[in-house]
Amino acid sequence: MTELKVTPQDLELLARNCKSLVSLKISECDISDLVGFSQ
Repeated sequence: MTELKVTPQDLELLARNCKSLVSLKISECDISDLVGFSQ
């Protein structure tokens, strides 16, 4: 497993630009930072 430090903005870019991305495991983060991520 690869461990990366990313911002919520980075996750948004991944979701928009990686159409083949099926899943993403997120741990140790403040869930309030991800409000609007899945929209």
